[in-house]
Amino acid sequence: MTVNLIALSRCAAISGLRAHEMIVGATPSVKHSPLLAAYRLKLAKGRDAVRGMIVADIRDSVELGEIDFAADLLVVLRQFLTMCETADARGVVEGLRVVEERGGDFDPPSKS
Repeated sequence: MTVNLIALSRCAAISGLRAHEMIVGATPSVKHSPLLAAYRLKLAKGRDAVRGMIVADIRDSVELGEIDFAADLLVVLRQFLTMCETADARGVVEGLRVVEERGGDFDPPSKS
């Protein structure tokens, strides 16, 4: 599974995660899809709110010692941020806002 992910440094800058909270080691796989889908269902609350939920879940996982799950959530956060940046870059922000308002799902257009 080949997935382009936002750089860790950019992810840290956007999310406010500190180095000890950014558990690396998980490779993007199909197991991350349902996690990402569950967060995307909450887009009606807005992208910032969803990002905040993922970050809070990462911090909770680190605090509880669930390192593998924290690493998986970091992959999901990077996928989510990549999705948002792709939407912005392709000029589909308005469409994403409509999706957020409807509480639905969004798949950015595939690369041509």
